[in-house]
Amino acid sequence: MIKSLQLCFQSGIIVVHPFFCKYDRGFLCRGLLQENRFGLGGGFANDYGNAGFDDTCLFSRYLCQCVAQELGMVETYVGYDAQIKDLLIKSAFNMNENEVDVWMKYQYNPQHMFCFWQDDKITSCLQVTKRTMMFLDRQIRVSVIGMAATLPDYRQRKQFSNLLDAAISQATYNDLLTITYTNMPKLFEAKSFQHISNTKEYWIGAPLCRSGNPFHIKQKAENLYPLYFQFMQYFDGSILLSEDEFDQLIQYHQNLGKSIVTITNEDKQPKGFAIYSTKDKQAHVETLIYFDSQAIQDLLSYISLNNEVTSILISESERFDKLFPLHFPRMDKKLMVRLNNYKLFDKFLNTNIRNAKTAYELLEKPTWNHFQ
Repeated sequence: MIKSLQLCFQSGIIVVHPFFCKYDRGFLCRGLLQENRFGLGGGFANDYGNAGFDDTCLFSRYLCQCVAQELGMVETYVGYDAQIKDLLIKSAFNMNENEVDVWMKYQYNPQHMFCFWQDDKITSCLQVTKRTMMFLDRQIRVSVIGMAATLPDYRQRKQFSNLLDAAISQATYNDLLTITYTNMPKLFEAKSFQHISNTKEYWIGAPLCRSGNPFHIKQKAENLYPLYFQFMQYFDGSILLSEDEFDQLIQYHQNLGKSIVTITNEDKQPKGFAIYSTKDKQAHVETLIYFDSQAIQDLLSYISLNNEVTSILISESERFDKLFPLHFPRMDKKLMVRLNNYKLFDKFLNTNIRNAKTAYELLEKPTWNHFQ
């Protein structure tokens, strides 16, 4: 058996944390899952809803561990966290060392970190986050492509492409969709991702932000999850965080030093919240939960007290043009989605589609994925 499995180890360049089993482009896990050579688990011959996401994920990791042990290729994760942190400090130019520390504490997940191994060190990494998405009023599990970095001396060598292949290969058997927000859509189109929607960014000067009531803003971040959960009921094809996942993200943003404020009405009842950062008299609102236009105006009035301009990231379906008809938003990152296995998708959701774009055309509600 091991002799035949060695055919899968053509270049031995990808490390999968936490077992750091080296295999080429994830084909090892794929081939073994299809043939079930270890006689474990089963699952994918059954109905998708009964297969069990967690069991399958554990099964694929167990297969990698068994084969790597047989081939003498298992390395423990001791010391690799430090390598990944050092890689991010050297490669993630949009993050300073403190921001990397906070990310490692609140976002880093070694169970879903893919690493490229070359010259006896990690030269690239790609982390995938597993989330629950609401789609046609059903809960499905999806992979979210998140942090990715490559050491400067190892760029332009298709290392990210190889890591993405490995992540997709695993997701094909564990998750119905893989999603990402990116300003480099061509990289993902080559992997069968499709463009679903755009993110819009409005830049609004302080003089246009004075029509609200700044006293409706409270500097607190308490009991925000019910607001978030209620807001998400207006959307479909969107990630729905659990309360624990939500609280973890709130802690992450707080420790990055971002402001989290609650928007209230005349009766002091909460009607939304926002997460934003400020620098050089400019504010950047990256998450905005609201239920009426007055909440938006109140927030902008509050932020404009100490800032000259405010930028706000919103989804393609949000109509800020009604508030600011003379402003034209800048198109920011694109939502790219890959349908990993259309047969399982069709069976689980009782549809008949072949790609992500046609899947999203089935939705009657808009999509919103700005807090994940």
